[in-house]
Amino acid sequence: MQQKRIFISILALCFMALSVILIIIFSQQSQSQKSGKLSIVAAENFWGDIAEQLAGDRAEVTSIISSPSVDPHLYESGAKDALAVANADIAIANGLGYDDFMDELAAASPNSGRTFIKICDILNSSTDANPHLWYDVEHISQVASNIAAQLIAKDPAGSNYYQANLSQFNTSLQPLLTKIDEIKTTYPQAPVAYTERVAGYLLAEANLDVKTPEAFAIALEDGNEPTPADQTTMLDLIKNKQVRAFIYNPQADSQTTASLKQEAEQNNIPIVETTETMPENQNYQGWMQLVLDSIQKALKNTK
Repeated sequence: MQQKRIFISILALCFMALSVILIIIFSQQSQSQKSGKLSIVAAENFWGDIAEQLAGDRAEVTSIISSPSVDPHLYESGAKDALAVANADIAIANGLGYDDFMDELAAASPNSGRTFIKICDILNSSTDANPHLWYDVEHISQVASNIAAQLIAKDPAGSNYYQANLSQFNTSLQPLLTKIDEIKTTYPQAPVAYTERVAGYLLAEANLDVKTPEAFAIALEDGNEPTPADQTTMLDLIKNKQVRAFIYNPQADSQTTASLKQEAEQNNIPIVETTETMPENQNYQGWMQLVLDSIQKALKNTK
């Protein structure tokens, strides 16, 4: 009899918990319908910011990872994230293994009315490509065009509005492209080193020569220690002043990267910080402008 009462109590608690979850879900759905706005959930704040610039006041945008202090590779989603994705009209993920939690959240809440955008699919990235796609400034307009097209598909009445926002967004990218061309022209093939491939696309577009062994950067991105040989190569690049800038990701700090940073400081090699998450109080364009300005300044101060 006692066991039966315990079982009934547990069953009642489970039913109550399920009821609360359902109430929250239906409550959020009704609020979204009431506002008349699309609901957009982006895995990271840089994709969320671009979506918000395009959607304007016709959508409510939520970015799951928004703090520069968080290492996206180690992020674990929670119940709040699950509810947001479950109720989204549009979900945006980077892909390439960078934010697999979005696939898990989407799979846990099947929704035929939800559009799931993967940036890697838009850019036709290979499965082993550098996952830091938001630093590929020269192709961001392609991403924006795709997001705008999905907004129009969801909300045809706002077509002219979205098209105007897209045009404005593409125009705002021009200073970034101009800065890339300046660096490319003034410092062709200037040697640099980085701890991770975070700004890899941007450095390639600026025609800079990355001296970091690829295996070194990939090992750090995967949370592993680089081989002793690769660590020695990196140390020699800095000690012998064979690079003009040391590009550092403060969101993925380790004893190895900290010691290299210290070595760069001691050898007067400029350090450029490139975070994986957009800093607070910035938009995408302003963030990329700061990174490009820092790279240009570093190259200008070294020979």
